[in-house]
Parts: sequence; structure tokens; C-alpha cells
Amino acid sequence: MKSTAHTNSPAIFRKWSALAAVSAALQRKSYVKLNGGTIYPNLFVVLVGGPGIGKSQAINPSRSLISQLTHVALSPARLTPEKFIQLVSKSFKMIPTPDNPYYTQSAYAAFISELSTFIQPNDKALMTVLTDFFDCPKTWTYATLSRDADRIENLYLTLLGAITPKALAENFGTAAFGMGFTSRLNIIFSDEFKAPQLFAPRAKIPLEDLLEDLKLMHSLSGEFTFDDDAAEELQDWVSGGCLPAPGDGRLAEYLPRRWLHLSKLCMVYSACRGSDLRITQADYRKAKATLLEAEVHLPRALEFLGANTAMEAIRNTHMWLKAEYSVRKAAIPEMQLKRKLLADINPMQLNSTILEMVQSGLMTVQGIGSERSYIPK
Repeated sequence: MKSTAHTNSPAIFRKWSALAAVSAALQRKSYVKLNGGTIYPNLFVVLVGGPGIGKSQAINPSRSLISQLTHVALSPARLTPEKFIQLVSKSFKMIPTPDNPYYTQSAYAAFISELSTFIQPNDKALMTVLTDFFDCPKTWTYATLSRDADRIENLYLTLLGAITPKALAENFGTAAFGMGFTSRLNIIFSDEFKAPQLFAPRAKIPLEDLLEDLKLMHSLSGEFTFDDDAAEELQDWVSGGCLPAPGDGRLAEYLPRRWLHLSKLCMVYSACRGSDLRITQADYRKAKATLLEAEVHLPRALEFLGANTAMEAIRNTHMWLKAEYSVRKAAIPEMQLKRKLLADINPMQLNSTILEMVQSGLMTVQGIGSERSYIPK
């Protein structure tokens, strides 16, 4: 956080990018056993915000650090699902650990500044693959008619990407929220815009100084364990219904997996603190606070998901009206307003849409009949 404080990227973006970097460094050789199964610390993080807000500035430092680790393969920004599977398969390596000198894994990291280039609109094939990969399967096989099967063993995938709220709705769509992929995501929203400091001083802590610490995290292997007080707090939270919980109905698939996301964050925070593989009460509380902080803003990331075309047309037209009025300093004739609206809505909706904009207080009307004109508010 300190090494990137000079950028205009929102603090919450920089925090989650750092967490994703640690997640990618830990890999499949680190884990925790909960609920009768093994959970790995891989995160799927999506930064959601408007253009120019600093999403790429948050991702690039983490990608730079991860690229210097020995056993992490980085994904290109754009590729087909078949090529993606092939590259993950080729990342297979033997990594000796203190417990197993012959340990093998396929560790891959997709750190993508423009997620829209990686996941094309409604690309259900790739989203299905990513959904499978989130659980780090021991063996995963993909076969086509044109070539032999790609077999991936001990898979471990970390995802960090950035996208605008509108592109999130267009690329994933409502269907994705019912198929399970988006429930695996930590969707991080911010609209905290800061003007870039073109002549900002250098970072007080150079990014290069963090590499040795990340390498130490990269060398960790074995089972994380919860201290008794941390385990008790986690169980109490789960037993009490994981409150507070986001109240958006579009998150129905996400809510049952919140304890899983929190468990992954606990491992990441433990690794940030030290190499003892203990999840302390302080680690747990930091992880929980981080998750809840992100969830407060989560519904705003879904603003365009399921939105009707009329609402989007109203939003765009209102912005256009304000821009036109600031130049003209005069009311906008109804004919021009209708021409603008026709670019986005059906002609049958014109009059009702204009009436809605007036009644909702977005603009006021002057004159009557063909002389009507409008002033934005």
C-alpha cells in the first residue's frame, strides 16, 4: 500500500491487488482443511470502476512482482478458452517442498488490466472453465475432436482483472450470476476518482523492496491452522448467518460461499504477517474486515446488471442535457431531446420517457405544445 500510495488508484483497489499477488505466490502447496475438505488460498478478484480511475495502476505492480517468481506462469491478456486451457496445462512443474521432494502442480495467474479482452461477452465456455478451476481440482481433463486431451494436474489459478460496471453487465450478463462463476469472484467497486499527480515523488518504499518478502511467501508450504480463538470467531460468524450480509437478490449464489472467501483471505493475511502457517485472531479479524468493507460497495458494481434500456437512455440523455445546457445557456428544444432519445429507445417510449424525466426531477419543462423545451437539473 505504501509503495503505491503516490498513484491515483483507489486504496481498496491497491489493497486487493496486493492480496491477489500474495494469493498467487502461495500456490497449491499451501492450504487449510475446513468443512471436511481442503481449501486453497487462490483468489478471483475483479476491480470494478469507471474509466481512468486507476484500475490498471493497481494491477500492474502486482503483475510485475508475480512475474519475477520462479513457479508462476502468467497469462496473456487475450486468448481462446482452448488456448487458455493449453497454457495452464503447460504450466505443470515439479516443485520440491520440505514434505514432498516430488511435489508437482500447475500454477497459473491471470492478471489482466482489461478483463473484457480476456472474457468476451457472454463467453459461457470460458466462464465454465474458470468456475471449475476455482476449486483447484487435483485432476482436470479437456478433450476435443481435433487433438488429444489436455490433462491438468494439481491445478491452481489466481485471477486479478479490471472492468467497468457497464462492461461487467455486458460481458457476464445475468446468466453468469446464475451459473456460479460470479459467486467465485471478489468484486471490488470504487468510484474514488483522484486526479493523477504527474510529478509525484517516488514511492517511499520501492516496489523492488517487496520482492524478497514475496519470495519468502512463495516458499511456504503446508497446512495453515486456525488458533482456537480465531476458529471460534469464524464458527460463531458462520453459525450466526454470516452477518452482516449484502442484501442484493442478484448475490444469491455468492452468499453461501462467503465463509470460503473469508477462509482464503485468512491464509493470505497469515502469510503477510509471518511464516508460521498460523491463522491468528488478528489475521481473522483483518480478513473479515477486508471482506465486509468490499461487500458494502458490491451492489454498486452491479448497477447495470439487469438494467432496462429506458433507464440507461435516461441516464445518458440527462448527461447530454447538462452538457448542452452548459454550452447554450438556454433550454433544449423538445425536438432535439427526442432525437437524442431515439438513439437508445423505441419511438413508442419517447413521450413516456420524457414525462418520467420531468416527474423524477431530472429536468423541468418550459412552454407548451411544439414550443416545449427542457432545462436539466
